[in-house]
Amino acid sequence: MRGLKRILVPVDGSEASLRAAHFAATLSAAASAELHVLHVLQLDALEEVGLDGLSEESRRERIDVLCDPIFRQLASELGRWTDPIPLNTRGVVGDPVVEILAATTTLQPELLVMGYRGLSPLQGIVVGSVSERVLRRARCPVTLVR
Repeated sequence: MRGLKRILVPVDGSEASLRAAHFAATLSAAASAELHVLHVLQLDALEEVGLDGLSEESRRERIDVLCDPIFRQLASELGRWTDPIPLNTRGVVGDPVVEILAATTTLQPELLVMGYRGLSPLQGIVVGSVSERVLRRARCPVTLVR
């Protein structure tokens, strides 16, 4: 664990992502590594949340407001499971697979930890999952937490 300096964990508020965040927080504390938490607002939600036509600064502020409940929930859950650790949070808008892969390029984490819901074989063939698509393309080690 000495080689871990940065751990990235994408969260979406699901039980699977909370379990992944708990695992990542435990590793982060043990390795004294930075824990980076990413929440992706999907592109199809843009019109619903009113991001179209805003300046970059206003857009960033709105994204932060929209992501805040997820980060608060995560901090609350982690506080029950582990000693408090600093979370580096970031909310972005886009396709989850694209944005998670972009974050791995930007942050260059030594480990990406993701929740995995476990689709049935047929669901996996038809739609695939975000975690499976990221796993195939990530350029850093990935741990999937079920």
